[in-house]
Amino acid sequence: DSHDFVEVQLSALPDDVEDVIEILQAELAPLNLWLRFAVEYYRQGRLEHFVRMLNPLVEEHNKSSQTGASSMLFETFGEGSEVKEQFLEILNALAAFHTVLGMRERDKLKKKGEFDKAKRYYDQAEQVDRLKGFTNVGRAVLQLAKGEHGRAEKTLNEVEAFNRGSVPALLGKACAKYNGGNFRDALKLYREVFRVNPVPPPAVRLGLAYCYQKLGQTRMARRCFERTLELQEDSVDAMVGLAVLHLNEENVEEALVMLKRAYELEPYNPSVLNHLA
Repeated sequence: DSHDFVEVQLSALPDDVEDVIEILQAELAPLNLWLRFAVEYYRQGRLEHFVRMLNPLVEEHNKSSQTGASSMLFETFGEGSEVKEQFLEILNALAAFHTVLGMRERDKLKKKGEFDKAKRYYDQAEQVDRLKGFTNVGRAVLQLAKGEHGRAEKTLNEVEAFNRGSVPALLGKACAKYNGGNFRDALKLYREVFRVNPVPPPAVRLGLAYCYQKLGQTRMARRCFERTLELQEDSVDAMVGLAVLHLNEENVEEALVMLKRAYELEPYNPSVLNHLA
């Protein structure tokens, strides 16, 4: 019956990820639905499930590409631009996942291993479509994580050459400038983001706040942190930023209020634990 459907509650995802995969395969579900399930597992802290949800799609693509034939994945799901776009999002999500793991990892060999995996996914994404800017923005983030600031800026300049005023590219360049100690240049780029997109995600204001903080403009930094919290009540980074400002002014009680809020949201956040201690 074409009106039959399977309902899965995101708040109660199966412990066995294979159950979800079997349903999606049987129903030939669109790729963006696979990614949605994977992201939900990630949000619930089930990181292994995130990878296992997406691996079958990557493996399907790799099998066919090794034979030199057109991708079996695209033969199954369609050759249209929408399908390719969705598969690119999956590759970029996996690359970003391993970039984050690499940034958190302290063991040098394990860190390199995660970064190498991220690079392979970005390379694959580039093979699917060389002109999609967000792949190169992700690659630039990986380069920043590896401390390759010059290469990251070059990559982001290439993105801007194809897409003038690209907000992700501007954010990446601002991050590169900030990490390189060029706080004024970083601030200009963050302001440029607001010119291109007057209503960016709340976290963009964190970039402004950090720049103002480094430039000694405490009042402006505080306003940016507070505005971020108004727009995103669970922003742990904004809470920590405000706590640091309070600590610098020896307002320990106010700092503690912020840090306790942050701890309730992310009890294992290293920055929260460090400042609480």
